[in-house]
Amino acid sequence: REMLARNIAIRNTDLTVDQLNVSVQRILDRLIFVRNLEDRHIEQEGRLLSVAETKTDIYSKLVPVFRNLDRDYNGLLFKQHFSEKLAVDDKVLIHIINHLSWPLSPYQFDVIEPEILGRIYEKFLGSKIRLTAGHRAKVEEKPEVRKAGGVYYTPQYIVDYIVKNTVGEKIKNKSPDEIKEIKIVDPACGSGSFLLGAFDYLMNYHLEWYGKNRRKRSYKNDWYETADGEIRLSVEKKADILKNNIFGVDIDQEATEVAIMSLYLKLLDEGFDKGQAMLFLKGHVLPDMINNIKCGNSLIGSDYFDGQNISLFDSDEAKKVNAFDWEVEFPEVFAKGGFDAVIGNPPYVRQELIKNTASYLSSTYSVYSGKADIYVYFYEKGISILKEGGTLSYISSGKFFEAKYGLPLVKYIVKLTRINEVIDFKDLDVFKGASTYPLILNISKIKVIDYDLLYQDVTKLDIEILDRVTDKFSFKKINVNDFIDNDFQFFDRDIATLLERIGKNSIGLNEMGYLPLVGIKTGYNDGFLTKTERSDFVNRYVFGKNIKRYAPIQSDSNIVFPYKWLNNEYMLIHDAFSRIENELKPFKDKLEKRAIIKEGIKNGNKHWYEYQQINRNLNFEKEYIIYPNVSLGNNFTLSKGYVIDMTGFIIPTNDRWLLGILNSKLIEFLMKLWAIYRRGGYLEYKVQYLQKIPIHKIDFE
Repeated sequence: REMLARNIAIRNTDLTVDQLNVSVQRILDRLIFVRNLEDRHIEQEGRLLSVAETKTDIYSKLVPVFRNLDRDYNGLLFKQHFSEKLAVDDKVLIHIINHLSWPLSPYQFDVIEPEILGRIYEKFLGSKIRLTAGHRAKVEEKPEVRKAGGVYYTPQYIVDYIVKNTVGEKIKNKSPDEIKEIKIVDPACGSGSFLLGAFDYLMNYHLEWYGKNRRKRSYKNDWYETADGEIRLSVEKKADILKNNIFGVDIDQEATEVAIMSLYLKLLDEGFDKGQAMLFLKGHVLPDMINNIKCGNSLIGSDYFDGQNISLFDSDEAKKVNAFDWEVEFPEVFAKGGFDAVIGNPPYVRQELIKNTASYLSSTYSVYSGKADIYVYFYEKGISILKEGGTLSYISSGKFFEAKYGLPLVKYIVKLTRINEVIDFKDLDVFKGASTYPLILNISKIKVIDYDLLYQDVTKLDIEILDRVTDKFSFKKINVNDFIDNDFQFFDRDIATLLERIGKNSIGLNEMGYLPLVGIKTGYNDGFLTKTERSDFVNRYVFGKNIKRYAPIQSDSNIVFPYKWLNNEYMLIHDAFSRIENELKPFKDKLEKRAIIKEGIKNGNKHWYEYQQINRNLNFEKEYIIYPNVSLGNNFTLSKGYVIDMTGFIIPTNDRWLLGILNSKLIEFLMKLWAIYRRGGYLEYKVQYLQKIPIHKIDFE
């Protein structure tokens, strides 16, 4: 890719960066596709190599090959394209073709499954070609990929499981004619891994059905029998399945092209008799998928531009937003009520990375939350494009069941759908190296008031994982009303009953007036923390890791925290800034993004200030109960004269009896139910869970 991009950029100086990206991918896609045809003995082996061996005018000789393939196969890849008029050096194309062909190539394309090729393309799609000021090409990771730490593709067993429990359920016991009406979509399809999984499942189901119904003459053109007595689907039937059943959308044009190519390769996976195909299909071996797999922003419609004087076709803003109107783009699907199945792995992109759309999202989506991850909106969109009775299944982060930003989404799901099952992987490394805490959610667009949802807490990843999660007998049955009553926690009936019994004679910490307070977040430790000696405005600073059960604080640092009180409600930190202003300059932009950071003038000198709102009754000279927010178990203790950072909580009391209750086995049991599990067996406790700790009502008289 890089070699081709550099050459095309140098030889075609009028190309825009978008045109460069599109043309490089189209040329590579064509070469890889032809190599697949050769290795599957559909096209003559060495067709590309024979062109490369001529040594001169390679690209001008390849274009007629592409035109012939377009005539034979139709589809998308070989349609006339502006890239055919580009200047490309012979040396570059000869090198690429030679290294895709025997004997220099290490690849045997007839055994590389389309799914594997799709995963390779995921890496490809994680980067983009950019042009320097001198019109030189460079391939760089996309910012969102760099921020995420790389490309993470969905493991095949996850794809298989989701497809089996959505597509599989929708087509169960149906005939091929009935299945033609089933519409399946991935609204963030990427290179098409879920679409490939759905296509593969549909083909296998049809094979099995035809095997059991060989005598039905009306289907005789859908399949044929090999010399070994095996049933194979005709190319025409495979194309029919693609056109009728498989749909996808992605904001990345290159991704949609890869998805289409991957589906084409899957269609040709077993090879076929080209002569037979050309005789009957007359140049339509590959179905035109342009109306099935589309490029657009699944979350934003053209109403984004209402009231703006912007051309939807010409402006840079319109191209960047890439608005997509589902009912306009798929009119036949929505004429029948919507999609039967929505599947996929929606992207995880923090909302603040797409600030320009925040106002649109807030006015359009019921699940809007200022701190939400973008996958939250894919749930609402997915539900909205489902027909009544349709099923949605995603793998996504499960944090929305635990974090405050996810509450509107959970309520939306409970109100409009039936939760069929939840498979919770917690801290398991499903996406190698990514801390996503994923779960699989399967829901149907039907309203049921009283039912049991199935919950599976997966504790180990191994080769038998799919069998284990498929064993429905191992799932917990959780009544939806218990789920709602227990703040959307996945407790079975026994736990729900226990919580109900404990709650009858108890009140929460918040009701006692002991609302747990999160420790202080500095934003920039080197600026706010100092080594100065203790004074009227300085306290020792302690981290959560220093807090142990019942133990006095053993701080491993002499770090202190300078502050002053303002109106007994805010504290003002500034001492450190006047001394290290130069060090802070590189962090100015970062600091100013925090609402509590201000810049001011004092005695003619510039100072930085941080205002931290705190409980007006909090006084660090008093003794308080404190607790780390990440721990292996309950570690409450008493503290005096220490300032706690964000890795700890403060409970503004020094009641010894309360300390004993908080450290008890019963409360630890409850805390572990509510905790967010982190790697290494650690538990993270959020304020919303701490404040509802049930404390037995005591008559102190």
